[in-house]
Order: sequence, then structure tokens, then C-alpha cells
Amino acid sequence: MNSKPLKILLDRDLAKAAIPKAIEFCDKLLIKIINYAINAFGRCSSLSPGGDEYAVLLALYRHMIEMSDGVQVLISNCCPVPAKPLVRSSWESLLSLEYILKNNFKDRALGFLVDDVRRNLRMLNDLKTYYEIDEEFQQSINENNNLLEKSSYKSIESKFLEHSRNWPKWYQVFGIASNIRELATEPGREDKYVTLYFDWSSTAHGQDLTRFNITTQKGERTINPLRAPDKTILRSVTQLTTSFLLDGTKLVLGKFSPSEDLDLWYHNNLKHLYERVKLKTA
Repeated sequence: MNSKPLKILLDRDLAKAAIPKAIEFCDKLLIKIINYAINAFGRCSSLSPGGDEYAVLLALYRHMIEMSDGVQVLISNCCPVPAKPLVRSSWESLLSLEYILKNNFKDRALGFLVDDVRRNLRMLNDLKTYYEIDEEFQQSINENNNLLEKSSYKSIESKFLEHSRNWPKWYQVFGIASNIRELATEPGREDKYVTLYFDWSSTAHGQDLTRFNITTQKGERTINPLRAPDKTILRSVTQLTTSFLLDGTKLVLGKFSPSEDLDLWYHNNLKHLYERVKLKTA
């Protein structure tokens, strides 16, 4: 049996060779912002005053960096479509950062953490229905229960228990947003919600049948190959990833290292690449 890919459907080298300049500029842009972000993360970690609320900010920022790093790997190999869910994941962390830092910082940050513990417990208890409980499994349940017993978490969890919904999201408990769209509307990001949840959602949920077939120059219908070189999607994924990570970096620096001038670094090191990708000249 042939172990090589069927070239008409997956030609890795040809995909990258078809739009080399676009890939090169997008890749350079992502690497620059990711490298800056990971160093900013290190600086912010060392400057953190401690406390779980600050750990939540760092965890969200780290998640953004990790998702962006995954996007860079995919973009460098001409795989922009599989990168879409990673962009959306990074954006959700950005929304969380904005919401936590906007008001009632400590309660919202701890609310995010308590929500995570509650969801872990719900998952573990659901899994008990299907799997035999061993010592390690029970230890995970005990550890999560012990977290909720901490005095700083008890008052936070009580607000979840008092909420009208059985399993409210943290932002429903500590604010007026009732869903992701409302969470995005307050900081003026509803347009991105439409893109990421209406347009790109079909990719995340395996329902994007429009990419299955293409029409050839002869008017024939055929299967669209994997890694089809599409500059528009490549640029869009790169631009959004960069924009979100820049905004997340600015928020985190504002909390941990407000004297750091991100705008100056952007102007001197990133603007020329970002504008080239944004203006479709790459």
C-alpha cells in the first residue's frame, strides 16, 4: 500500500510554493508578536504581586500565546483553515481578560477560576457514570472540592449557587453579559463575534461543506484539495491572530508593567509587516 499522499488532494510542497511570499510575511509577523508576547509574559510573571486573581490573568494570556503559536505553525505550512478554531479560542481569552480588568477585578478573576473548578467537578462526576473510579480519579475530585473549601472561594461560589441558572457562566454571575455575543458587544467586538461565530463556526463544528467542492476553469466540479493556497484566508487568520495578541499583551502589560511602551515597540518592529498583511500587499 502506498504510504505517500495522493498529490491531487494533498501536495504539501506545492501548497507552500504556490504563495511563498504571502506565507513568508504572515509567518514573520506571527513570530515577531509571539516572541514579544512570550517575553512579556515572563516579565509580567516576575512582577506579579501574587494571588490567584493575578494567576488567572497570566493563565489567560498564556493561553492566547499558545493558541497564536499553534496558528503560526499552521500558517507556515499553508494550513490557515485548521487554524480558525485556534484564533477563536484566543479571542475568547481576550474577551475574558477585558471583562475581568474592566471592573470588579478580584471577584471576576476568582469567579473565572471558581467556574473552572465547578466545570471540572461536573465533568468528573459525569465521567463516574461511564468509568470505574480509581484512586487517581477520586483524588482529582477531592482536590477540586478542597479548592472550593478555601475561604476566598466560598463567597464566590455562593454567588454561583444563588444565580437563577443551574450552571451559570462566570461572566453571567459577575456582570450583565448573558452570552458570548453580549460579552463581545461591550468592548466593541461584536463584528468579530459575527466573523468567528457565524462565518468560521462551520469550520470549528465540521459543517463547512462549501470547501468540499470547487469549480475548475473548465466548469467542472471537483474535490477541493487540502492546504489549498488561499491568500485571503491566510491573511485574515494572521491579521486577527496578531490583532488579538497585541490587544491581550496591552491589557496584561497595563496591569503588571504599565510603564512598558508597547505602542513604540509596535511602531518600530511590527507595523510595517502588519500593514503589509492587512493591505494585502504580501
